Amino acid sequence: MKKCPYCYEDLSDTAIRCKNCRRVLPSYEAQDVIERVAGIKEKQNGKAYRIHRMLNLLVDGMIIEGIYTILFSVLVIVAWCATKSNEKQFDLIEIIQLYKHSFLFQFVIAYAYYFLFESISGKTLGKYFTRTKVIKQDRSQLTSKDVAIRTLCRFFPLEIISYIDGERPVGWHDSWSKTLVVLEDSNKQIRFDLLGFFWKTKNPYVMID
Repeated sequence: MKKCPYCYEDLSDTAIRCKNCRRVLPSYEAQDVIERVAGIKEKQNGKAYRIHRMLNLLVDGMIIEGIYTILFSVLVIVAWCATKSNEKQFDLIEIIQLYKHSFLFQFVIAYAYYFLFESISGKTLGKYFTRTKVIKQDRSQLTSKDVAIRTLCRFFPLEIISYIDGERPVGWHDSWSKTLVVLEDSNKQIRFDLLGFFWKTKNPYVMID
């Protein structure tokens, strides 16, 4: 038994035309393309895999660390210039004191980074790299309030544990803010599959809905 790819009517394996919608069934090659495209469409807006989440964390972490290092270096240079103009000694102890208070500075940078990018586009630079995005669990419009809660929940100390379970994990900062990280649409891949099929087929009247 097989199903009609257009109306999903049960048909015999030797059927050429669907008895329900009366449409000529595509060749086996076309059927394979239909199944593949359907599989791609089913994965659209599906939850991101663990590897995507880990890459997002790695890329975004490196970017945040780079921003922090640059800004902290600028602050140290400014402090050194200020003490030099006042003819005061700028020693290692003062640098250590600045570093002790920099954890709050780093938190502000990380919060601002995630909040601004996800509020504007639903994607950080890491998510641009992995082709993932943030949406609400109910698929409604993502708001700044959702992103603010999501970003704040990121800094829960044991949050990394929530990524251990499952192939497509949902982090605590996802569930607490009622958001999801999903794969972007794969329309380019679908168009590529269809183009490959029509390039090979000799029947110009075989169409796929």
